[in-house]
Amino acid sequence: MVENYLIHHTWLPALLWVVLYSSDYFLTLVGAKLIRRQSFFEYEGSYELTPEYQDDIDKARKLSPRFVVWLLFGVGVLLAPAITGVPSGWEVLYGIFMGALIGPELVVHIRHIRNITSFSQLASPSAGVVGHLSISKRYSYKCSCVELGSFAGLLLVLCGFTMSPILLGGALATTRHALSHYKLAASSKPNPDMVKQNDTNN
Repeated sequence: MVENYLIHHTWLPALLWVVLYSSDYFLTLVGAKLIRRQSFFEYEGSYELTPEYQDDIDKARKLSPRFVVWLLFGVGVLLAPAITGVPSGWEVLYGIFMGALIGPELVVHIRHIRNITSFSQLASPSAGVVGHLSISKRYSYKCSCVELGSFAGLLLVLCGFTMSPILLGGALATTRHALSHYKLAASSKPNPDMVKQNDTNN
């Protein structure tokens, strides 16, 4: 019933996209700020994994031109049926597009909550954590690929039970992001200093 309502009231998915995409960018800025306040984890390169947004996040830009473009693109896609008057039978395709936009955002928000909670705790003197860990970009992408792939699998299983086009769109888009991070991991060159240090420890 909720899915049918969303599909036939396109303003609601568009509004949900604006809220999720905006908070995604904002929470990335918060996570990047918090990670600089702790000394336990050191990430190679940018905190942001999406290459196109790394410069914006590293410079703590509160408003990115690329962000505005993609925000408006998502709104346009989700409002297109209401604007263009798409004929009957578009529901399944629209549901897939809706899921492709909103599904990965929901997954990313789970990661934001985890990261912000962890970094906030680590910034506290009573964190109860000792030591220092340097994390390479390749490792970050590999972990992200596995995590995104796991969420994609979950969405696909749920889609199998419900036959939901929204869940199918979310599964497909999240899989695409997982494959993208797999390729980025494969193309990331090992950090010579980290490799040398790891050999020394072993």
